[in-house]
Amino acid sequence: MEPWVLFSVLAAAAQTMRFAVQKVLVGAALSPAAATWARFLWSWPLAVALAFAYGRATGADFPEFTPTFLTYAILGGVFQILATVCT
Repeated sequence: MEPWVLFSVLAAAAQTMRFAVQKVLVGAALSPAAATWARFLWSWPLAVALAFAYGRATGADFPEFTPTFLTYAILGGVFQILATVCT
């Protein structure tokens, strides 16, 4: 089996789990916005740690944080959060 197949299946499983946890949080008397913020606040440090671990393991450099990069990154994050709250 090619690695991309395994990674695709694992990513689909992770998304399914994320969606299920989101629905459980909303069902536990949290608003959709509160459940979304809880998820993003928990995953932000994990994403940063994984990025640093990947960079260290592969020797890859981080991209230059130009104003254009930061604008796209912030807008992407904001719209992702809004889309999650609205579903």
